[in-house]
Amino acid sequence: MKGQGMFRRIADQFNKALGRPVTHQLPDPVFRPVAEVRKRRKPGKAKPKRALPCEPGTITYHDKLVRHFGRRKADGYGECIQRRMMSALPTEQDFDAAVPWAFLKGK
Repeated sequence: MKGQGMFRRIADQFNKALGRPVTHQLPDPVFRPVAEVRKRRKPGKAKPKRALPCEPGTITYHDKLVRHFGRRKADGYGECIQRRMMSALPTEQDFDAAVPWAFLKGK
């Protein structure tokens, strides 16, 4: 398989010299200083994790709905989101007032 790539490069160079169309042309390389390419972090410093937005239509919002109201009710709210009926969605006060579904007794 390595020979194919080398053969193609040789054929492309030959075709380029004769003015024929080239089958595979790589872009010109961009040369940058090594210090810019190799930016190192200090040991023990992890990349900061970014919190996902909790807005209607995101998976985190769906997880929050499932946690508070259960899967069936969350699926109903998902249909409201798809139909753009944002007034039917629970507000932050509804989340605060409701005990999470998982903690209800008898379920």
